[in-house]
Amino acid sequence: LLGLTYPASNSQVGLNQGQAKIILKPNGDKVALIVMGYSGIDTQRAAALLKNYNNYKDKLKGLTEVYVGGTTANPTIEAGFS
Repeated sequence: LLGLTYPASNSQVGLNQGQAKIILKPNGDKVALIVMGYSGIDTQRAAALLKNYNNYKDKLKGLTEVYVGGTTANPTIEAGFS
């Protein structure tokens, strides 16, 4: 979906240490939700943000890609793109 060969490096997907990324990517007549992190903890942070979607929905509205920082207990949206 991202046009990368497996395994892709963090630099190929645009991740720095301590960052995670959430992407909505069109896939035919559906949309794929991709969650990735620099490390496993970073991926868990992005998953925590999605788990608490109602707390972030206003900030996420209209975005197709976001970078997630902060902590697993308190994830933050660092940047978003539509």
